[in-house]
Amino acid sequence: MTYNVQCRLAVVKEILYQESPRRCNSYYRRTSRRTWTDSRETHQNAARREYHLLLANHRQANHLITVKYLEEFTADEIRAIWTGLKASLQQQGIIAFAVIEVTTRPQKLPEGGWKSYPVNRVHYHILVDSELSGRRLRGIFNRACQDAGLVKNEFEVQYESIPDRRTFEHKCRYILKYDNFKKDAILFRPRNEIGKLDKVSSIGRSFINADGTRPNKDKM
Repeated sequence: MTYNVQCRLAVVKEILYQESPRRCNSYYRRTSRRTWTDSRETHQNAARREYHLLLANHRQANHLITVKYLEEFTADEIRAIWTGLKASLQQQGIIAFAVIEVTTRPQKLPEGGWKSYPVNRVHYHILVDSELSGRRLRGIFNRACQDAGLVKNEFEVQYESIPDRRTFEHKCRYILKYDNFKKDAILFRPRNEIGKLDKVSSIGRSFINADGTRPNKDKM
């Protein structure tokens, strides 16, 4: 399904994120419970699992692409756009691991400091394993966004190189908002309120064993 910009209606958008998420797991007997939306604690548990899967994966990304949506979309619209975007990228042979986040905007505090506050938009951090140049990848992602139905003023594609393992591990923690970045996590509203938004997803076979076969993530 491809998002059709021509069919958008001028309606009030739903709020995608939690303004005051729970601090701790609400299921006190399941201390290792992993969900992206129940609480800050369970978000960290889910992020920890994905972080260590990325580190154990034989494939290591060497590019980070960020796709920012510059307009507000409903959860249904976000799902439709992402479906079209993924399909276009797969046709171009892109192999990647993606994380969706709520976008934030820094604001100056009265005492002079700065604090980031969420805005009702999203962006994707996409770890890409490719021999293509950064310029070529930016072109592919720009084209894919347009193929998914977005117009030029609705998105922005940013690029960063990942030159080594240390940078890779740092970027993994950052995009998952894990460990030293956990205070920056903005939780989406639960799926029973806005439907399912997949926090993490793969484009192509992003996880592989050393011999190229599909791994068992539980064993990883």
